[in-house]
Amino acid sequence: MAKDKCIMCGAETPYEYETHIDYRYGYVEGAGQCCADCYDGKKSEPSNDHLQHFLVSVYTVKSTPNDAELGAKVRQAYWEIYGENTGSYADLETYRRGRSKF
Repeated sequence: MAKDKCIMCGAETPYEYETHIDYRYGYVEGAGQCCADCYDGKKSEPSNDHLQHFLVSVYTVKSTPNDAELGAKVRQAYWEIYGENTGSYADLETYRRGRSKF
């Protein structure tokens, strides 16, 4: 049988496609199978930025009225997780002034 591949790095995982997700380690519902290294964060080198992912809650998506505001929330979540401001807003507090906390 064919083995499932990691959604982040493309490596072959020990699981066959037919293996139920309850019997897998590193399966992310709605995204797919990760290898153990990606799931555990061991492959998060700066050169692999294009392979790194983070999740946004369904509540955040459904409760946000427009795409521009959702984009701002996603970028804010990124900054909170990774602790860096690499976006187009030099001063996040200036941008968020007048907006409610989400």
